[in-house]
Amino acid sequence: MTKRFPPQPVAEVWPATQPGIDDIVSRLESSPLREAVRHTQWCRITGARQILGWLQQFPGASWQQRWNASPAAASGVERSRMAAEWIATTSSGVTAPIVGSGLVGLVPADVLRPSGRRRNPVSPRTAPARATGRNQM
Repeated sequence: MTKRFPPQPVAEVWPATQPGIDDIVSRLESSPLREAVRHTQWCRITGARQILGWLQQFPGASWQQRWNASPAAASGVERSRMAAEWIATTSSGVTAPIVGSGLVGLVPADVLRPSGRRRNPVSPRTAPARATGRNQM
């Protein structure tokens, strides 16, 4: 079957994965991606900034290319937890749960696709924001 229907190449660049950090944070602060609980929103923004700041050290023209070049992309099944823990160890004062919260914000915003597939599994809570967020690009 794969000879007749080879897998499609995975995109590494799309509109939502190219803006700068401040533009991405602005999207996360806007509906539908904005969290209703103030502390959760702070964690999303702080974690997202930490992830994107960390990704800047890796080569790539998009955040997805940088993610793919980082150790986070090769972390396997537990990639988001392992990436959050690793990033937190390289950052003073930011814990793994805050970094994980940032990743939870960046995926629905379609800035990152950690599994490398077009659509990643998401929780029922973030799926509507993810769909709407993609449609706003």
